[in-house]
Amino acid sequence: MMNRMVKGKRVWLVLAVGLMVLSLFAACAPAPSGPAQGGKVVEVGYISPFTGAGAAQEQISLSAVLDYMRYFNEENSIPGVTVEVLWGDSASSLDRFVSIYERFKAGRIPVMISNDTFGIVPRQSTFERDKIPLVSA
Repeated sequence: MMNRMVKGKRVWLVLAVGLMVLSLFAACAPAPSGPAQGGKVVEVGYISPFTGAGAAQEQISLSAVLDYMRYFNEENSIPGVTVEVLWGDSASSLDRFVSIYERFKAGRIPVMISNDTFGIVPRQSTFERDKIPLVSA
């Protein structure tokens, strides 16, 4: 009976020591590289209808883009550069699309993403005039 109690205490002692050693390794890990260490941040604008009819597909697309950008930054694909995605919900409204576009343009966002045909088709000449590349599916 006494032997089982001693073995049980040893298991807990080994687990506690193991967790302490693991926490020390985690505390000594190098800090992630990113804009906080003097890197450049490049912003990409994403305008699409994330609410309203057909929004479910666009919400999935936004999740995919955000996940890919996180992976892109973690892999340090462009050394010293972090890419951030700023997004705006046009709700399939041309007025909202134009408002978000103008806000992104004023913020000097160099590239935009959109799957919103309500905004892309009538504003195509504006994108060309402003020399802002637009990526669309």
